[in-house]
Formats: sequence, C-alpha cells, structure tokens
Amino acid sequence: MINDVLLTPEIVMTLSARVCEGQSRVAALPGDSPSLASFTSRVYDAFTDGDYTSSPAWTVESGTWSAASGALVPMPQSGARAISTANTYGNADIWYAFKRTGTGGWLDNSMVQLRYVDENNWLGVRWAWGMLIVVEKVNGVEQDLAYTAMAGDIQSIGNHVAAIGTLVAQQAWGNTKFSIYGEDDLREILELVKRNFTDASCLMDQFNVETVKDVFGREETIDVRVKEALENHLKRFHQRECTPEAGPIFVEMLGHLERISDLCNNIAEHVWDIQ
Repeated sequence: MINDVLLTPEIVMTLSARVCEGQSRVAALPGDSPSLASFTSRVYDAFTDGDYTSSPAWTVESGTWSAASGALVPMPQSGARAISTANTYGNADIWYAFKRTGTGGWLDNSMVQLRYVDENNWLGVRWAWGMLIVVEKVNGVEQDLAYTAMAGDIQSIGNHVAAIGTLVAQQAWGNTKFSIYGEDDLREILELVKRNFTDASCLMDQFNVETVKDVFGREETIDVRVKEALENHLKRFHQRECTPEAGPIFVEMLGHLERISDLCNNIAEHVWDIQ
C-alpha cells in the first residue's frame, strides 16, 4: 500500500493502515470496528509507538514525515510528499483513518494508493473538496471512478421518497383532497421528476452526453413549474378553492419533488465530471 499526500497544507493523517486477508480470528484493538476481529492482519500501524521506521517500516518517497505525535504527519504540513509501506497481498480489505486540521486551499488533497504497480498504473482513494473519490490510473491515464457525494445524493433521494410516502399516507388518513388544478400541477411535475430519476439511474450505468443535457434542462423546467405551482396554490387558497388541510401537504410534496430533481441533477453533474 502506498500513501501519497499531494498539495496538502495543514493535514494530519492518523493512518491506521491495515491490509487484511482471510477469516482467522484476531483481537480487535480499542476503537476498531468489530468486523476487524474476523480478519487476519497482514499490515498494521497505528503509529502509537511514535516511530514509522519499523514494525512495519515506512519508506519516505518524498518530503519529511514524523510519527512523534502518535500520528503519521508530514513536516512541514505543506507541499507534495509521499510515503509507503510494502504489501504483497491481493484481494485485501483496508482500513485507514485521517484527520484534516485546516481548511487549506482549493487544490489541497490527499490520497492513499491501495494497489500500486508503477507510477502509471494504480488504484487509490483521494480526499478532495470534502469528498472521497475512487481514482484509477491505467497506462498513464487517470480516471475518477466514484464519489462519496454521489452515494449521499442517492441516499437523500430515498429519504425524500420516504417523506412523500408519509405525506401520501397522511393525505389518505385524513381523506384530504387536492383541487383538480393542484392535482394537475403535481402530476406534471411528478412526471418530469420521474424522467430525471430514470435518466440519472441510467447515467450511473452508462454515460451519455445527451442524457446529461436532458437532466440539466428538465431540472430548470421543474424549478419553474414548482414556483408556478406554489403561486397557483396561493391564489386558490386566498380564493377559498382548496381546503386548509390540503395546503401544507401539497406544498411539502412540491418541495420533496423539487429536491429529488436537484439530487438527480447532482448525480448527472458527478457523472459528467468523472468522464
């Protein structure tokens, strides 16, 4: 495993690096995930001994490093530097932890290279812009494979869908009716959101420029239609054309639908960036 820290002012890496393989029982250390107890430890270093030169030995590739504080820290905390320790085991699970102690600059990032063949062929995890990014380099060409932000967007979509389900149940329980005009607005916006959701799902399987553009354009249309639907609702409310009970449910549904479309737009942007 190679740890490669690039352009990282004010970063402290408590790099408890473990390369684990097999299913033998080993004692988990305090603070470790319980799942660690089911693996055999191949490479382990928590730097609690204040020394990175033995047990295991880390090789400084560039820069100056220290483990005197109980964490592996670049000294000084600026510039590009790298450090590595040997690992010959394949198909391994790896746990590591790091702590960032400053805001740094726009290009600041750090990376742990998990599988390293040479400088032109490797697989790594980069921390940048508040995200973890899986990065692969093959024959000198680097490509981002996945973002943690995308996973967060997918989870958020599920939360908004669940919230809409709760509102639908609330509406049915109270036998609350929307006006025919409100139902038309919701139906149109729901159809647009469904199309964005479908396209975003397809983009995660296969990139298509036109599909990305469709999501972007549809997102702008949804923003406009939600605003119009809210304005129409207020007019109906003041003209007593809808019930007071229906208003909050209608408005919340619009908000969740708009947010789902926003998240689909985010996914399209992430896929575009990866390409």
